[in-house]
Amino acid sequence: MVLHFLQHSLSDKEDYIIRTTNTVSFHLKKWLSLTVGLTYNKLNFIQSENLLFNYGLTLENVF
Repeated sequence: MVLHFLQHSLSDKEDYIIRTTNTVSFHLKKWLSLTVGLTYNKLNFIQSENLLFNYGLTLENVF
């Protein structure tokens, strides 16, 4: 899944927010998968940037 978002301020054209999210999942075995995600946020007005990296394992047991 890929999500991109850009929002400009109506009062100040130099003020903007950028947000993007990327996620990918790999099946390692029939019952095991690895999910990796990356999120980036930038707020120009307060000069803040965030880069988040997430990962996880999923174990599936189907009866």
